Amino acid sequence: MSSATSAYYDVLAPVYDKATAKGAWTPNQVLRDDLVSISESPINILDLGAGTGQTSAILASLYPAAQITAVDFSPNMLRLIAEKVPAAFLVEDDIESFVIKAREAGNKYDMVVAIGCLEFI
Repeated sequence: MSSATSAYYDVLAPVYDKATAKGAWTPNQVLRDDLVSISESPINILDLGAGTGQTSAILASLYPAAQITAVDFSPNMLRLIAEKVPAAFLVEDDIESFVIKAREAGNKYDMVVAIGCLEFI
């Protein structure tokens, strides 16, 4: 991903949560509602394009024992995830590079989410 794109999201990070609040953007609530009905608890969760951690925070509340790996290419977005989900493992990388490295390393995840990012790839 270009440094210009990463810089754009770095600037957007401080206002992103407020801009998507008040029902303007609801995929994370849909995710929460859908996951509540699942009886199995994932142990390793991968949040791709994690942004400010809205999805990671929901996953952490639903699955407090899970290890969440949050991947984003914006350092400022990752800082916000660290505030919301201190136990999350944060990775500064673009999705394609991360997935290639994770596959080569043999990493396995019980759940993979990618909310609000794949449409930009």
